[in-house]
Amino acid sequence: MPLGELAFSQFVELVVERDVRPERPDDEDAPQLSDAIWELAEKCWVKDPKSRPTAGAVCDTLSRLLGVVPITPLTPVRSSSYFVAISQSAPQPAPPAPPRQLTPIPNAPPIVGTTSVAQPISDPISSDPIPQLVAQPESPVQNSLPRPSSPSHNLTLQGHTVRVYCAAFSPDGKHIASGSDNGTLIVWDAETGDIALEARKHSTRLSCLAFSPNSRQIASGSSDQTILVWDVMTRDVVVGSFRGHTDMVKSLCFSPDGRRIVSGSHDKTVRVWDAQTGKVLLNPMTGHASGVGSVVFSPNGKRIASGSKDKTIIIWAAHSGGLIQRTSKKHDNFIRFVAFSPDGKKVISVSKDAKLCVWDANTGAHLSGGVHIYPEGGLAVGFTPNSTYYCAISPNGKWMATSRYRFALDPYTVHIRDTKTGLLALSSDLPTQKTTSMAFSPDSERVLLASWDKTVRVYTLKS
Repeated sequence: MPLGELAFSQFVELVVERDVRPERPDDEDAPQLSDAIWELAEKCWVKDPKSRPTAGAVCDTLSRLLGVVPITPLTPVRSSSYFVAISQSAPQPAPPAPPRQLTPIPNAPPIVGTTSVAQPISDPISSDPIPQLVAQPESPVQNSLPRPSSPSHNLTLQGHTVRVYCAAFSPDGKHIASGSDNGTLIVWDAETGDIALEARKHSTRLSCLAFSPNSRQIASGSSDQTILVWDVMTRDVVVGSFRGHTDMVKSLCFSPDGRRIVSGSHDKTVRVWDAQTGKVLLNPMTGHASGVGSVVFSPNGKRIASGSKDKTIIIWAAHSGGLIQRTSKKHDNFIRFVAFSPDGKKVISVSKDAKLCVWDANTGAHLSGGVHIYPEGGLAVGFTPNSTYYCAISPNGKWMATSRYRFALDPYTVHIRDTKTGLLALSSDLPTQKTTSMAFSPDSERVLLASWDKTVRVYTLKS
């Protein structure tokens, strides 16, 4: 029985007496759950009563995390055999912070026009200004760092009616595909923003997607546990639903020859499918202890890398499904992004906390991590036209894009970092609107951000 369906007393018995721990939900399922609040919950589940925080300590911690005044006075109310603290006078929510002002880049030429302060970029598709990427004042910014180009090269793609969860560029750079919470797939012209295809055949959230190497097909995965393959030209599904996963499909990738599709799911498995028939080619590949959030083929198609909520990466044999290597150590948090280097000898990964690691693809050895400085081209990855969650690395290895926040009420911030210098180059605050998917174009000159504000925003970066 799912933990969410248990009675409170049963839940307490499992967690406190039997030492069972529920798995942390994904960000999209619990958007207000920060790392700090989850850590507090884990402390409350400690088996030894003397080691658990008191009710007062819990209230103080929550007040600090949420940025509100202490919750006082408190009236204890007996509920079953537990005491529940109820505030007699709930604090009024703090007024929303004013929008962050666009700031000039120190010692750099103006971003747009001839003024010394960056101005909002007019959007050719929407009349609303695009949130400008702005320099962080605490980090010195070099003249060579990227900045948005002229207005005509930036787009806000509007057409979804609900939150957008995934988006990706096609290998030829001509199209962008995006999927939303109601199962709708939209394909856009990457230059004009015109809609080339719009369809809805998934019954629930379209959670991931990937283009085929020839840009003609798109695979879409859903929380309805199915995968569909679409033809961009005919605007229809090529074959019926791929069925086999028992939980949300979280990541997809075509093989380099376009004949196979690999999928990763919350059901903890990796599966390989025939792209034209939907037939499962291998037995489910098991080895992860938690949901799989990112999968990718190696450039020669012989291996598959998968990153998981269990904080490990596994390298699989693509034609047999055998487990070749598991990474020698764990990330500190969920793994959101995995990619092979162009020669297939390294695997690059990024976790939810924006920590980057480089691994030996043959041995699983940890080559480097915890830093953001690499020689030019040191983080180059084979371009894989699939959606990735909360982070991305440009194919040339020059830029790393991440989206994160510290606490539940903090704004979601997009960062673009120069991997050669390690400096935070540019960032954009998107208050209350979560950026779920990020991806670079094949030429590494554009980056897209899919958001809960129902848009996909495309920025052109200049070196």
